[in-house]
Amino acid sequence: MPRQIVLLQEYEIIEHGFAVIKYIPKSPATFKQKMLKGDARLWTAHYQASANVCCKAWNAMQRKNLPDVEPKHLFWALCHLKTYSTEDIAS
Repeated sequence: MPRQIVLLQEYEIIEHGFAVIKYIPKSPATFKQKMLKGDARLWTAHYQASANVCCKAWNAMQRKNLPDVEPKHLFWALCHLKTYSTEDIAS
């Protein structure tokens, strides 16, 4: 039986992304509205990509039918790419 493709909306990506960094806004509905309007300093500080770009990346990964991939894996990879240098720079 083929794996079901789960495409996410931008607001769902925002929820997953903040869950990864364990951030809970004081008023989640207001914060999501701000995020969707482009006020995303905390988000880009961690992932260096907008929520819209993350949403498109996730949905593209889902269309490739990769096995056992969860949204947290995308956010871990983005955070890793932003945080750690290449081997040439670090050596």
